[in-house]
Amino acid sequence: MDTKKLRIFGLILIIGLAIVGLNFVPDDEAATTVKKQSVERRVANLEAFGRLYGYVRYFHPSDESAGLNWDRFAVYGAGRVKDAADDEELQKVLKELFLPIAPSLVITEKGKKAPKSPAPQKTTEVVAWQHYGPPGTDTQFFKSNRVHAFLVDGTYAFDERMLFANYPVLGQKHDGTLSERLRFSMPLILYVENGKTLGTTEKSWNRFVKLKEELASMDPNLTSEDEDVRFAGVITTWNILAHFHPSDPTTARKIRESLAAALKEAADDRTREDYLETLAFLLEKTGDGMAENTFISEYSPWERLPFTLDIIEGKLVVTAADEMVNVKAGDIVEKINGAGWIEYLDKEINKISGSTQFKIWRAIDLITQMDEVKLGITRDGLYRDVTVDQSRYGYMDEFNRTVTFKELEEGIYYINMTDDARRAVEANVDALRKAKGIVFDLRNSQSNGEITGKIISQLLDKPIKGPILKIMQTVYPYQWKATYDEIQNELTPEPRLFKGKAVFLAYSGTRAQAETILGYVKDNGLGTIVGQNTAGAHGYLQMYPINGTLRGVMTGTETLSANGKSTFKLGIKPDVHVFRTMDGVRNGSDEYLEKAIEVIEGK
Repeated sequence: MDTKKLRIFGLILIIGLAIVGLNFVPDDEAATTVKKQSVERRVANLEAFGRLYGYVRYFHPSDESAGLNWDRFAVYGAGRVKDAADDEELQKVLKELFLPIAPSLVITEKGKKAPKSPAPQKTTEVVAWQHYGPPGTDTQFFKSNRVHAFLVDGTYAFDERMLFANYPVLGQKHDGTLSERLRFSMPLILYVENGKTLGTTEKSWNRFVKLKEELASMDPNLTSEDEDVRFAGVITTWNILAHFHPSDPTTARKIRESLAAALKEAADDRTREDYLETLAFLLEKTGDGMAENTFISEYSPWERLPFTLDIIEGKLVVTAADEMVNVKAGDIVEKINGAGWIEYLDKEINKISGSTQFKIWRAIDLITQMDEVKLGITRDGLYRDVTVDQSRYGYMDEFNRTVTFKELEEGIYYINMTDDARRAVEANVDALRKAKGIVFDLRNSQSNGEITGKIISQLLDKPIKGPILKIMQTVYPYQWKATYDEIQNELTPEPRLFKGKAVFLAYSGTRAQAETILGYVKDNGLGTIVGQNTAGAHGYLQMYPINGTLRGVMTGTETLSANGKSTFKLGIKPDVHVFRTMDGVRNGSDEYLEKAIEVIEGK
């Protein structure tokens, strides 16, 4: 073998040994590299990532941040950080993840000084985030803009994307805690030159390009069966709620403190139903009844078990039932799927967001959306176990309503606003003009606000203002120094049709647009509201994507009455309360309607 061949053979041998050596790691060291960490360590890692995720996504105004697929990054980042062995390794991974996006971000250990960063290059143009309401898919009413400002004689001159007056001061940073040992500091405002934010280096940009490539190569069909998707869903949801939900200070604190517990729940989840419960746990902290719409695609309003329930005289009672099922009106429910009814409802109520009255109503309503339910009932003093299943699906109205329009008594008419009542109104114009009184039924969460508003406009002599909608304006994390805008919509008169007494029926399931209409009624004295407190769930909605093919829903505005009192999470109080009775249920009476007639007749 000649010298040249020996050299080549030797080189191949050396490379081969080097490869073997590089891939040989003692068992204990190899375990450290790939070891799945304890739940506590994982939660601490994910919480640190989750908090930093929201700060950078919503408040760091770099070009890189604005150009990232944040939903994919949430999944990618969760997978990267979850098994960091300690805070030292966590700090390293967080830097690898976030410095390509926010090159001027600094992550340090508690008590240690950060390496001195070069002073930012100063120009006459800066940029910062402004959020008018919560970010999300509705960009017509709510808006989030990176707003540019120009420095003119020491003051800001804003571009056309400015949403409101509040804006960070030059050089302003946000400092915060990520874990027991890790701290961070992040600019809220950046200098701009030639249309690009400053702070980016060639190295950070190359890493950013690589990061985007890695995100683009991710499997687009990941589902909530993947734990990283579940962790990402919790993180994205929590950040929207923590930074932008229109909450009172006590509620805001509960939301901010809920991230670790929700991540722990997500780690334990095994099914999609488990994951939905974890998200429900987060949403419940808000007290926002409209957040229930997050899960509306999981249910069909028409595929329901054909009976209805209500709490009457301290008992859970069947109030209506299809004649083909083995329960009937007046049956007292003692057990639901083997649990006492109070125990069962208490457990379900803890998963539902909203006012107390709405949570109870919704927990009861969800029973009829099961495929099957086992009930223990008492009828005529005798206990029996029965099963109602999906073999008899069918929509059963809570109040046995079967018509859109009818005459209740001479000169007193009923209009069911849960239906499209326009044709019924048009067909009975002459009778309604002469009516002594009209009952408008808003006992449904699905009432069409536009149609209802048009009909109610026929009560008016002049334009009237609606409830006050309070919109939060933020430039800082956690709503610090938030300012507020207030708007009021208006109803204008249609040719006046209704001149008799007007009564509006409401209950704890009345929410959304129907509840807003009742706000007009209450504030402007358009009639008498009869029934129960409404849900306290109305205002403008924002929607946002949640990892795992879900669409999050939240109320983006706080709603105030004309006297400035919040109805958000409280509801609108009726002028006349109605309490259903066992006798009324057994007799098939609508006690709301009976009370409405009494009001019209002045009894």
